[in-house]
Amino acid sequence: MDKPTKDILSQALIDNKIDLPVTAVRDIIRGVAAAPEPDSAIGTADNWHALIGDPVSPDLANILSVELARVREINDGLSEPFSTSKRLTKLRQILTAQKIAGFIVPLADEHQGEYVPNFAQRLAWLTGFTGSAGLAIVLTDKAAIFVDGRYTLQAREQVDNELFEINHSVDNPPAAWIADNLKSGEKLGFDPWLHTSDSLVQFRKACDKSGAKLEEQNSNPVDAVWDNQPPPPLTPVVPHDIRFTGQSSAEKRAKISEDLKNEG
Repeated sequence: MDKPTKDILSQALIDNKIDLPVTAVRDIIRGVAAAPEPDSAIGTADNWHALIGDPVSPDLANILSVELARVREINDGLSEPFSTSKRLTKLRQILTAQKIAGFIVPLADEHQGEYVPNFAQRLAWLTGFTGSAGLAIVLTDKAAIFVDGRYTLQAREQVDNELFEINHSVDNPPAAWIADNLKSGEKLGFDPWLHTSDSLVQFRKACDKSGAKLEEQNSNPVDAVWDNQPPPPLTPVVPHDIRFTGQSSAEKRAKISEDLKNEG
């Protein structure tokens, strides 16, 4: 699909008296493309146009829709075919540069929600595993993936067992694997945004057992090697009608304020 030229989009924004640069509009479109499509979420096909202007002209609406469709066709690295071996090699190069012996790759985003958006599908991007629960640990000389009983067969079908040891997360949990495979003095990295405090307690104990150290990283090394990684999803905020919420936002905020005052 042809990409609308910068001049056409820029002129359409000017005609609509929208004071946004083309780069900002395209960033918004990338975020919308990374979000659930309207038929699986609240809203209509073009409700996201309000993020750019409200209202927008039919001409600009058409340009925006064409650009959104084009962006959705871009390969974000989550579709086959792809080389797990090359991705693993690139990740290990980053680990070596950061002077850490390994890195934990969970299936999670910052919110620990059930539905993980594409930009946070690091486990699938790295291993090919697309189940709804799992975790990988990558060391410089070996790697392992851990899944529960629902996904052992799926993991064997999707994950290259010459690159990853495939483990049942109960029979051989990640913490036990860490204790058995990390060496004294080594550092195991993790992204602090992607783990619960309870899971980190277990990983830290495992590192202590082997004489290693669990060390948070300022940036996620998987992101550093993921070409065309989608951005975080972006959609308009849609207020629910009072018949769904039971109370208005003002009423709820007043109640919270009252409770805080009562609790001193």
